[in-house]
Amino acid sequence: MRLSVPAGVLLVWWFPVFCSALVSELELIPYESEADPAATLIVGGRARFTVLTPRLVRAEYDKDGIFESRPTLAIVNRRTDVPTFHATAFDGPGSLRITTQYFNLTYGGGMFTSTSLIVQPTAVDSCSGVRCFSEWRFGMDSTQDPGNLRGTFRTLDLADNETLACAHTAREHCAPGLISRTGWALVDESGAPVLDASGWWADAGGQMLRSSDQVDVYLFAHGLDYAAALRDFGLVSGRAALPPRWALGIWLSRWYDYAQGDALAVVGEAELEGLPVDVFVLDMNWHTKASWTGYSWDHALFPDPSTLLGALHARGLRVSLNLHDALGVGEWEDAYLDFCTAIGVDPDAPSGGDRVPLDLTSASRLAALDDVVLGPLELQGVDLWWIDWQQGEAAAGTGQDGPLHRMNPTIALARAR
Repeated sequence: MRLSVPAGVLLVWWFPVFCSALVSELELIPYESEADPAATLIVGGRARFTVLTPRLVRAEYDKDGIFESRPTLAIVNRRTDVPTFHATAFDGPGSLRITTQYFNLTYGGGMFTSTSLIVQPTAVDSCSGVRCFSEWRFGMDSTQDPGNLRGTFRTLDLADNETLACAHTAREHCAPGLISRTGWALVDESGAPVLDASGWWADAGGQMLRSSDQVDVYLFAHGLDYAAALRDFGLVSGRAALPPRWALGIWLSRWYDYAQGDALAVVGEAELEGLPVDVFVLDMNWHTKASWTGYSWDHALFPDPSTLLGALHARGLRVSLNLHDALGVGEWEDAYLDFCTAIGVDPDAPSGGDRVPLDLTSASRLAALDDVVLGPLELQGVDLWWIDWQQGEAAAGTGQDGPLHRMNPTIALARAR
C-alpha cells in the first residue's frame, strides 16, 4: 500500500439536486454524499438546510434551486444519523426555524444576509456544562473571527517563537481551524471542487468540477466542546486511516547531502547510543540536482540505492524520500522516456520545454507519474513519500478560478496517492 505524508409546517418545494449520492472508489469506507431526505429542508425553492448533527448544520442557496450533493475534497459523507430537531415556519411560508438541542436557526427568506439567516444557542443551559457558542449571522467568517484557534502551522522553516497572530505569521498560519473561543466555526464550500464517481475533481478537458451552489456553508456550533467539533468533522469529512504503529515512532530526517555510507553511519551511531529510530528520511538531496523537483537517485551520492534500502530494512527501518512534484518530470529523469510513452507525449517536444509539467487535473498523467516514475523506486524498497508543501498555490491546474476557490496541490497529491 502506498503511503503519503505531507491533512412543523413548511411550504417546501422539491427541486432537483445536481447529482445523486456518489461514493468515491478512493475512500476507505462507502460514504454517501447525499444526505438523508429526513434531515433536509428546502424553503422557497432556493434555500436548502441539512441538519447533519445536533450541532452541525449545512446551509445552501442557489437562485436556480439546483443544489449540490456530490462530495468535495473536504466533505464526503452527509448521510449521517438524522438528529432530533423541530422545523416550523415562523413568519409566513418562506421562513424557517430549525431547533435542535443546541442551536436555533432562523431564516427569513430570500438571499442569505446577516438579518435573514441567524443561528443562536437554543438555551444557555443546553450545552452540557460547556459554554455555548456566540450568535452567528450569515457573513461572519472564521477568517475574521478573533477567537479562532487556527489550523495547521504550514512550515517550521526559519520559525522562531512564532505566535497565532495572523498579522505576524500571515504566510504560515492564517488558515482558520475548526475550533474557536467564540464557540463556532464556518467551513465555506461555496464553489469548491467536487468529485465525480471515481473520486476525481476535473472533467476530461481538465476543467475542475465545481459546486453548483452559490452559497454552501457548514456551521459548527459546538461551543467550547472542541472534541465534539472534531468528531463531527470526522463524521462528514471521512475517517482518517489508522496509521501503522511504526509511523508513530521516531523519524530521523535532516536536509543534508548524505552519501550512502553517511546514511548507514548515522543509523549505526543511533544504534550504538541506544536511540530508537523507526523511519529514516532522505530529504530532497537524495535525487539529482537538475531541478528542485527530482525523481532519480543522485548516483554520485548513492551508487547502489537497492543495497542501501536493503540495509536499512534489515535494521527494521522504513525509508521515506522527499518529493517536490510542482515542476514536473524533466528530460533528465531516469523514467522520462517511459513516462512520455505512457501519457502519449512526444519526449522531444514536451509542453514545458525541457520537462512535462505537473497536471493535477489529468487522472491518467498523475497515475503514470505514480506508476511509471515512482513505481520502480518503490520496488527498490522506498516505503513512503514525503510530499513537501512547496507545490505552488495555483500549480498544475489547481488555481483555475483564482485565490478564492483554488485547491491545495499538496493535499490533492496526497489524496490521489
